[in-house]
Order: sequence, then structure tokens, then C-alpha cells
Amino acid sequence: MKLFNITLLISSALIMNINANETLDSYQIELLIFKHNSNNESEVFSDQFIKPEGEHIGFRDVDLYMNKSSFDIKQTDNFFQQLLSNISINKKKPIESKSSRNTTNPRKWFRRSDNLEKLKKFKSKLESSDDFIFLDSMSWQQNIPYKEESKYLTFNNENYGFYLNLYRNRYLHADLKSYLGLLVEKNNHINLNTDRYIEELDAKAINESKDNNIDLDLNLSLNKNNKFVEITSISNRKKDLETLSQNKSETLIYFIDEDRRLFNEEIHYFDHPMFGVLISISKIN
Repeated sequence: MKLFNITLLISSALIMNINANETLDSYQIELLIFKHNSNNESEVFSDQFIKPEGEHIGFRDVDLYMNKSSFDIKQTDNFFQQLLSNISINKKKPIESKSSRNTTNPRKWFRRSDNLEKLKKFKSKLESSDDFIFLDSMSWQQNIPYKEESKYLTFNNENYGFYLNLYRNRYLHADLKSYLGLLVEKNNHINLNTDRYIEELDAKAINESKDNNIDLDLNLSLNKNNKFVEITSISNRKKDLETLSQNKSETLIYFIDEDRRLFNEEIHYFDHPMFGVLISISKIN
């Protein structure tokens, strides 16, 4: 009995470690939303949209930086000699074989893009159809954590919006709450929440890859320290003081609220009499 318990504990620990790695896997997500061109006046929608509780995250802006020091160039005869003179390899430490797992970079996650692969043909058909009105499409990369660690990704504009929570239990799941109309949030902390969420995942990914590093003792002699300054015109996302509007939103009655199981490399259609949403997920690593 004791041997069985020990074996069970070891097996459980191995499974937990494998599952922990899976939460850092990257997925390519594509989303497409459209309206039905013929409004069904006979349909009566009495329910009201309820925004999900908890901390929400949003898409991240790409901040651009330049090295201010690179514009102050001075001639030095022995620059490259100084640069390379202090490089040494620690030969005492054996070089371990590289892990088969690709390095995860959470900094690339939640960057919104217009590029589509899986849903590209669907977009073309919707744009040329008289039965539907194409609203928008987008793609991004993210991880799919366990439900207790997951957060709703939110996006909205004047025509539609959504809250999407991709999470895993035994299987992958998508909890989609999408709506037509304008939903305005006050005291929006989404930007700060997103940065904090990414920083936590980035630290987790760095800790996971530490064992695969090669021990190199590098001491580069540079002319001066780099000084990076932000050149993007986008306001600082760290301020956490932005609000979308002070106006109260109107009641939303056209919405989808569905949680369903997903499988990798599948396209899922979330349907409503007034509009529809297509979602594709594809594992990257």
C-alpha cells in the first residue's frame, strides 16, 4: 500500500509539472464577427447583458524605443578589441542538451493583428455576401491557463464588443460573451491589469528556461550605456487613469453568452439570430 501511495504521488507530481508547462504554450487565436443582414423582427430578446466579474485584460500597444546613445558616435581605434577582450566561456560547466520545448515569450502575447490564416476565406465570403454584414476580424497570440488563473480578454468599439476567456481544465474551453452595441466602462484599469498579467507570465517563463541556459561569462566593454527613450505617440499605458467615457451605456439586448469545449486546430461558430462570431485556435509550440 505504501509503495502504491508513493507511486501515485510521483505520478501526480509529474503530471502537475507537465500541465504547468502547458499553461505557457502559445496559441494563435483568430476572431471574426458579423451581423445578419435581415433583421428578424419576430424575435423578442428580454435578457440583459451582464458584464463578467473579476479582473479583465486587453490588447497591448506596441511601444517603440530608440537608443539615444547611438546618435552620439565617437571614433575609437580599439573599440572592437575592447568589445571582445572580456568574452570567456566557462568550460568547467558541462553544456546540457537543449530542451525540446521551444522558448516561450509572453511579451508577444495579446498584440492585436489584422492578419488572418484560418478565417481568411470566411472573411472574403462574408464581405461579398448580401446576407451578412462583416464587422471586424483580428488575430493575436496568447496562452491558455487553468480557469483559476485565466482572465477575460475584452475589446469594444461603437459597433460591438466581447469578453473572451480561454482556459483549460481537462479540455480547452472558450467562454465568450459578445454583444452588439456600445458598452462603456468607467475607471478602466485594463491596461495596467494586462501589463501585470504579462509580467507574471514572463517571470514564470524565465524560471522555466533557466536550466537550459549555457553558462557564458560576458563582460562587454562598450563606449557608454544604452539610453532607451520611448518614441511612440501612444500615451503611457502605466498611468492607469484613462477612462473610455463618463457616459452610462445603453442596455444591451443582442448578445452571446456561451461556454463550450474546444479542440486545437478547430473553427467554432457562436450563433445568435442577429449576429455571429467565428473563433479559431491553433497551437504554436
